[in-house]
Amino acid sequence: MRGAAVLLHTGWDRHFGTPAYATDAPFLTGEAGQALIDAGAALVGIDSLNIDDTESGGARPAQVPA
Repeated sequence: MRGAAVLLHTGWDRHFGTPAYATDAPFLTGEAGQALIDAGAALVGIDSLNIDDTESGGARPAQVPA
């Protein structure tokens, strides 16, 4: 996986353009983000509102500074 782009398909894109897209959206946990970093992923994308839990009160464990 070193140097690769990892695209996460959750199926949540089916809600794009509807109010459901912004509620209870899937996200990447901090542990999963760290595993991708450790594996050398160069880029990670998701078909959801945000790679982090937008309902967590502001916690952003999957956002890693460059």
